[in-house]
Amino acid sequence: CTEDGYTAYKDCKNCDHIEGKEVVPANGHDLEDVAGQAATCTEDGYTAYKDCKNCDHIEGKEVVPANGHDLEDVAGQAATCTEDGYTAYKDCKNCDHIEGKEVVPASGHSYENGVCGNCGEADPDYVKPNDNPLSGLMSSCQASMGTVVAPIILAAACVALFKKKED
Repeated sequence: CTEDGYTAYKDCKNCDHIEGKEVVPANGHDLEDVAGQAATCTEDGYTAYKDCKNCDHIEGKEVVPANGHDLEDVAGQAATCTEDGYTAYKDCKNCDHIEGKEVVPASGHSYENGVCGNCGEADPDYVKPNDNPLSGLMSSCQASMGTVVAPIILAAACVALFKKKED
């Protein structure tokens, strides 16, 4: 592209005599346009430039340095009984780079008396205790009598107590 060439010629082996040697002028570069490439957060880019089709000659290409991450703060989200949460973290505005985000596992329900103490959800497996006030009395009666007293006396005593409760 930049150096002259020569036509085929004859060169004498015994002296400096040359026949038929003619200079062929250099053609110059045959340049084509190449689009630039934008820099990313982590990789350099370059400006648009011209590239010779016949040699390694390049004109106008300049490196555009990598931008680095543009981080913004993102608030964390608390875990619930059934869904994971995450800690506060930093998120790049220009790519998918994230720093410091950690998963906080769901806590699971903490049921007491049929209701979750964390979220208020009803326990689907909760069985309400028997609300019959006589059921406690009956079991007290049975426990206190034991095996010493005859079953008939036990039955009579319990009936009397039940009757008194109903009045």
